[in-house]
Amino acid sequence: MNYIGLINEFGKPKAKIDFITLALPSSIKSPIDALHFEKNIESRGNSINVSTKWRGPQDEWITIHDPSLQTLQFLLDEYCNIRILSLEIALDFKLNDGSNDPVRLRELHSWLKTSLFPQRHELMQTGRRKFYEKSSNKIKRDTLETSSSDKTIYWTDSWGREQVRLYIKTIDNKKPIERHSVRLEVTLSPSGCHRAKLYWIGNLPRFLKGMRRYLSPFLNVAKGIKPSMKRTRSKDPAKALKATCSATKEKARVERWWKQCGSAWATKHNYKVIADADTNRLIGGGLKNLQDRLRQLKLTRKVADDPDYEVWKPA
Repeated sequence: MNYIGLINEFGKPKAKIDFITLALPSSIKSPIDALHFEKNIESRGNSINVSTKWRGPQDEWITIHDPSLQTLQFLLDEYCNIRILSLEIALDFKLNDGSNDPVRLRELHSWLKTSLFPQRHELMQTGRRKFYEKSSNKIKRDTLETSSSDKTIYWTDSWGREQVRLYIKTIDNKKPIERHSVRLEVTLSPSGCHRAKLYWIGNLPRFLKGMRRYLSPFLNVAKGIKPSMKRTRSKDPAKALKATCSATKEKARVERWWKQCGSAWATKHNYKVIADADTNRLIGGGLKNLQDRLRQLKLTRKVADDPDYEVWKPA
């Protein structure tokens, strides 16, 4: 099956905020304050993680999984100056027929593994592909001609500030899920959030407004490698024929490497890729639908009138 038929079997992917990690509010002064804050979050239907032991300020954080619109608005209303430490946006491809066919899930995973080109984003131009090896419990650098099978694949920038992850999702919170999917995730670390100008929870509405434009290059999918052609304007028939032969050989060369190694070869040899407009449109549509669902999020008048707002509001 070609990739067009394969992607049509999955249809439109759905995006969501998978988790957001925040520094605990400065207003929390005691375990009772922390418990009250956690209960406010959990009462809105969210699952959370906090540090199991306190060693110092580095453990003053809370991770909210699948935050609802109501939870995010609550944070904007009551704790708008909490620092954002990490944010993850997930995109799920599920089969249209409602099945969990492992063969087709692996086919899509395999195709995305070789055709995904996160290096389109300027922050990922030095990024490299890696994979998780279960036997050693380590993340290893992947080879040009990948042998990672259906393992979890990672692309990160040189410093790990931004990460793209691809895997087949079959469990959630260590429990089996009803519908399996091929999942793409973009994770911003603390410095990744800073580069996206996500300093505080109060910056979230602005970020979400431009989220599709910012995140789409991380999830760019290619369908080939652009040949590197040397143009000639010579009217000399011999020179024109030589240029034509050279272009034909170059085209055949990049097509051969695309079939063998995919976008990893283009990355290594500084070649541009041919964008897969249809798949990228689907991914962009999934991000846009998330934007639309969260469009209601806003800073309240109470926040805008806060005299301390300008202190933490970024320029």
